[in-house]
Amino acid sequence: MTPSADPGDPSTPATVNGYNARQVWDLCVTRGDGGDASAQAYEVEAFDPSKVVPAFDGDGVQVVISWTNAAGTAGVWACAINGNPANPTIKAFDIPHQGK
Repeated sequence: MTPSADPGDPSTPATVNGYNARQVWDLCVTRGDGGDASAQAYEVEAFDPSKVVPAFDGDGVQVVISWTNAAGTAGVWACAINGNPANPTIKAFDIPHQGK
């Protein structure tokens, strides 16, 4: 899936299925960062609109974001996002892989 616009140009934000790719990326990062009980700081990969893709069920988009923490643990956050594209909500959140 190729985003609809140049991610470096804020005047034309990348969209996928009508969702602003940066907005849903940030929503997933916020959920992931706040979802860890140990409150460790995360180093999250740079914004990449190609990791925002249409949902398999056709309802919204999916986002997969790689991260590492101070302890050297690496993993990904996966978010399924739906709702009104102007006010998206997280439908599901998972940490499908985590390792060193």
